[in-house]
Amino acid sequence: MIAESPDFSRGEYVKLDLMCAYAAELGQLKRYDEAEKILIRADELYKSDYGNLQLNWTPFKLENADDLNAAVNLCEKYIAELKEKFSGYEFCRIVINALKTLINLHVARKDFDSAIAVQNEIVGLLKRRYEGYENHSDIINAQNEVDRLTALKNKSAVEHSVKSEIKSAVEPVKPVRKGISLKLRKKKKLLKGDNQSLTKNNPQLSQLKVKFGWEAAELEIDKSAYLLGANGKVRVDEDFIFYNNPIHDSGSVEYDEDSGDINVDLPKIPADVSKIDFTLTIYDEEESGQNFSQITGAYISIIDAQSNKEILRFDLQENFSVETAVVVGEIYRNNDEWEFIAVAEGFTGGLEKLCENFGVTLQ
Repeated sequence: MIAESPDFSRGEYVKLDLMCAYAAELGQLKRYDEAEKILIRADELYKSDYGNLQLNWTPFKLENADDLNAAVNLCEKYIAELKEKFSGYEFCRIVINALKTLINLHVARKDFDSAIAVQNEIVGLLKRRYEGYENHSDIINAQNEVDRLTALKNKSAVEHSVKSEIKSAVEPVKPVRKGISLKLRKKKKLLKGDNQSLTKNNPQLSQLKVKFGWEAAELEIDKSAYLLGANGKVRVDEDFIFYNNPIHDSGSVEYDEDSGDINVDLPKIPADVSKIDFTLTIYDEEESGQNFSQITGAYISIIDAQSNKEILRFDLQENFSVETAVVVGEIYRNNDEWEFIAVAEGFTGGLEKLCENFGVTLQ
């Protein structure tokens, strides 16, 4: 237990910052049990200074409007306390993560105006953090998030208008026969942050083929996979699979040099690997001066290798600019199941920055 506020020079602040940031990411992935363990540990270490850190993840579990409204009030109070405690450092991750939690609560309530206002506040804080570096990827991603929330707001307004018009103009269609549904099942279109189970409805699924595609003129793009532990890092450098290290020691992941696909054998994935991230990087980006703003129509497709049927497809709709590497998607363990999440997170600095992020030491 720390008796007084962490000394920034000793690193306690950084440790708390990273713990909360990682737990918040797990919460957004709906991996609540893992998030809870991390935050309970953080709570034990820092409770005297920061109070109930579990506010970073519990709002994701709320279902009804009354709970959401109460959580918004509680979260706003928590943020005010954090801003007071970190006066002058309001741009730190723990404050920004709390603001992101508040945004998710506003979106759940369909209060897009409030969500956009909070996201604009994040943009302002990041501009303070990276003063003089207006093109920093964190700022650009935050501004893109404002655009995404605005699009959600407009989409929600249109859907509400259309539903109202249909309800007033058309009588409900009555089923011809009791027990027969007239609804047509449509394939879900994945958006950034969406999850989809791979094995829940297909427990026999074992072999995956991961394909990528894009439209770009004269760009050389490398594909790779990172086998990661619960901390989001590789266990050893050999967990980085790419053209120079095409087959993992376990045989669970293989880069097909002929097709460019990445093959995954789910049963062979080591037990201490929690997730696998699939990425794209622009080759020799410093020499070429190229970036992902020159790419359109990029996507990732997960295919059942045994039946050759597509399980899901995620089309990247992000407006990347200076980014030279992208984490496109991720498969991760959820208890005994495997699930996919659409990530679409961009990085500047190409392969080197990506490897740094995942803990790989480049030779």
